[in-house]
Order: sequence, then C-alpha cells, then structure tokens
Amino acid sequence: MPLQTSKSRQFGNLATSFSTPVPEGDNRVGVTMKVRQNLWLWMAAAFCVALGLAIGVVLEFGANSEGFRAALRATARLNLLLFWPAYVGGALTALFGKVFAPLSNNSRNFGLAFAAALSVHLGLVGCLCATGNVPDAKTFIVFGAAAAFVYLLAFLSIPRVRRALPDRFWPLVRALAMNYIALAFIKDFARPGIASFRDLFLYGTGSSQVVIMYVPFAALAVLGPMLRLAAWIRKPRQREAEKLSIRQQALF
Repeated sequence: MPLQTSKSRQFGNLATSFSTPVPEGDNRVGVTMKVRQNLWLWMAAAFCVALGLAIGVVLEFGANSEGFRAALRATARLNLLLFWPAYVGGALTALFGKVFAPLSNNSRNFGLAFAAALSVHLGLVGCLCATGNVPDAKTFIVFGAAAAFVYLLAFLSIPRVRRALPDRFWPLVRALAMNYIALAFIKDFARPGIASFRDLFLYGTGSSQVVIMYVPFAALAVLGPMLRLAAWIRKPRQREAEKLSIRQQALF
C-alpha cells in the first residue's frame, strides 16, 4: 500500500483500516506480494468460515425462510466480530498502548475479511427474498447503504486507486463509511439487546437465550464509537503534552 503523506499521517492509527503502508527499497516487490498473499488468505478464510456457518445453520433449520433468517443472524454476528477490530484497532492502540498494536497493524486484513464474509450474508438475503419474505424498504436502504460503503472502502484500498485520490479524500470517506457501518450494527443489535436485557432483569420476562444472542454484540457495537471518540479527543491533548515536554527539555 502507498506510504502516507504528511497530511494523512495526522489521522494516525484511526486511518489505518483497509490500508497498510509498504516499505520502500529493493524488497518492496517481495513485501507487496507477501501482503497480497496474506490478504487473500484472510479473505478466503473469512469467506469459508461464513459460508460454512451459513450452510450449517441452514442444514439445521431447513432451506426455508426460518433457516435463512437464522443463518442471517449467525453471519451478522460473525461480520461484527470481523469489523470491530478494523474499526477500533487504531483507537485501542492510541488509548491503551502497543498491547493492541497487532489489531491496528492488521486492520486492513480484518476490514477486507469482513468484506469477504459480508458477501455470504448478502447471498443469504437473496435466498430469503427468493422464498417470498422480502425485507421492507427501510431495511434495504439502511443496510444496503452500509454494504455499499463496505465495498467502496475495499475498492479504495487498492493501491493504484488510493494513489489517484487527493490526500484529504481517503480519511474523510473512510471516517464517514466506517462510522455509518458502525451505526448500522448498533441499529441491528442494540435495540433488541437492550430490550431483552431490560425485560429479563427488570420484569422477569423474556429469554436468557435472547440476551446471550444480543447483549454481548450490542455492547461491542455501542463500545466501538465510544472508543473512537475517546481516541479522537485524546489525540490533540497528547500532542500538546508532547510539545510541552519538548519545551521543558529545551530549558535544561
């Protein structure tokens, strides 16, 4: 992937998802080939896991609307688990240090693996529609836009495409797309998760199974934007602290 310019570096780790810098030098071609091979492995593994999960669920519940809905629920959770490290890896590293650097360094791998797994999820949507149970227009608009953003980010992660873009274009598009996808996950998980948790622990109604199915994923979905916001707020303060430290050192 292309090296970041001085303008794009100001976004730090928060702008690394779906992009990875490639070192300069004689080994650039070799490194590029290795990066591409790793990407294909991540994407192929994510696609196979999602496909295997979908097939297993459909075999269990049947190739009907109930089975396809169950498979959609299962693959949606897998998609969140792949998207979340790509979304918050940089923020976790900025907030808590290098212990989370592996997540930040592999954010592009997670992002493109998420895009690969999402294709299975979209295929299940097509199967559900084929049974005559077509989701409403609002669902297609909200989640269709999120899917479009996923593949837009995947397309813009291609090195030649990135190099053709203005310096400021990628961080802005990426921020808009990633945050919209995060909000789509919140819409998908948070409301059922909060309602099931409330009904079970306040009123004694509802199902613990529903709580287990929704609450952990709702927590991840809500926590992601909070971590990103915290990292964004901390970054200017951290730069000011570094400048102050440099000034103090210059006095001695």
